[in-house]
Amino acid sequence: MKQPPTSRYNIALQVYIFFIITAAPINAEEAMRWYDSIFIGNAIQGYVIPEIFEDYLRPHPGYRGALGLEYKRCGFALEAGYTRIEGTNPLVLDVSLAPLVFKFTYGFPSRWRLGLQGGIALGALFSQTAHYDTSLNMLAHNTTYSDTNSLFAGARLYLVYSFQGNFLKLYAGGGVDALFEDDGAIPMPTLEAGISLKPFMFVSAGRRRLAKIRPEPKISPEEIVFSHTLDNFIVQETEAGKTVRILNAVYFEANSVNMIERYRPILNYAGERLRADPELRMTLRAYAAPFGTAEGQTAVSAARAWFCVEYYMKRYGIAENRMKIEYYGAEKTPEELRDASWESYRCVELILEERRES
Repeated sequence: MKQPPTSRYNIALQVYIFFIITAAPINAEEAMRWYDSIFIGNAIQGYVIPEIFEDYLRPHPGYRGALGLEYKRCGFALEAGYTRIEGTNPLVLDVSLAPLVFKFTYGFPSRWRLGLQGGIALGALFSQTAHYDTSLNMLAHNTTYSDTNSLFAGARLYLVYSFQGNFLKLYAGGGVDALFEDDGAIPMPTLEAGISLKPFMFVSAGRRRLAKIRPEPKISPEEIVFSHTLDNFIVQETEAGKTVRILNAVYFEANSVNMIERYRPILNYAGERLRADPELRMTLRAYAAPFGTAEGQTAVSAARAWFCVEYYMKRYGIAENRMKIEYYGAEKTPEELRDASWESYRCVELILEERRES
């Protein structure tokens, strides 16, 4: 159990907490997880054939699929696809194109959720041509299939619309693909439109929205029974998981020392009790969710406990020596909070104790 520091160390501790929270952001609770940035993309693309070749080639709409990871404005993905180009030459039936490329994208600053995104790709193009190698084979319908692969590159510029939360994007644009043969590069102008989805972020956003829609239990200060044991719980089972509320506790926003306002009556009730009875003492026991480092968990819980201490000192004039703080990371959690939703962990328990001198 961590005991509170003496008065002469208070400033040093608070400076340490402030430094960890601001200079080294804590990934303690509901922070962006690395796999939230994984995205899948699907697009329809079509090659634009110059007028001079329209009598010889007839491209069909193609498909592109991508799996990648976004980091800030940059994206890295593996992209594959399929396109069929029908030939009008009697000896050439069609050409099937299957690119497999590594793609890099960069999103320019957006406004009103609209922005531009550029991308370049490099890899291989696997192709199969169905044709007749001679006129006699054409008459006999003896089709020959020729497989080749070539160096392939592409460049794109898209107009992008991002939905709130940035988990879903719609994009449309165009560019050029280049097929490198022995005789040089063959440019192929193309148009493309598609969708990009971050599935893990989408699921998280849905759970948060459901949590906001579901009514939370109302906690009235008159019903609070302050105790020295953890026996005052409200447990609610939902599709999103188990939510636990400690009655004599105040709760905070994720990865923050901002207290959720609907719990202020509980904070004030305990302050009024302390001011009315000088013999009362308080222990403030803070918890954190099991995210990030142990140091980060401890720092965020300590900062929340000190928020409450300073609140009582300024608003109610409670002497600091009447309050003791205990703060924990994920190494110590009440058994009732096991398997609960992470928001249940973000609390400071207020324990009022009567200590009369003999």
